[in-house]
Amino acid sequence: MQEKVYNLFEKLENEGFFILLETNGSISLQNVPEKIVKIVDVKTPGSECSDSFLLENLNFIDADKDEIKFVLCNKADYEWSKDFIFQNNLENYKLLFSAVTDNLEVKDL
Repeated sequence: MQEKVYNLFEKLENEGFFILLETNGSISLQNVPEKIVKIVDVKTPGSECSDSFLLENLNFIDADKDEIKFVLCNKADYEWSKDFIFQNNLENYKLLFSAVTDNLEVKDL
């Protein structure tokens, strides 16, 4: 995230806006204000970008309001996502699964 985004967050919050931030998880969420709802993508191996996710970002996700999203390219991504959830104790978080429909039919999960 660019530094100027924090000024924007502050201005929007002061005006009473409800802010949703969707991020790929590759940049630290440490300085994102608590009021902002974060929707954080965890990159699966099928995306070929799974190494870009900062695991430390899990410390800045609120289980009651933020969301963690997994984009699934194949069944192996689904299995990997389940393992990731259990290994990081995310069972009580808001979890989203989105299938890349060209490669994976939801019914196949």
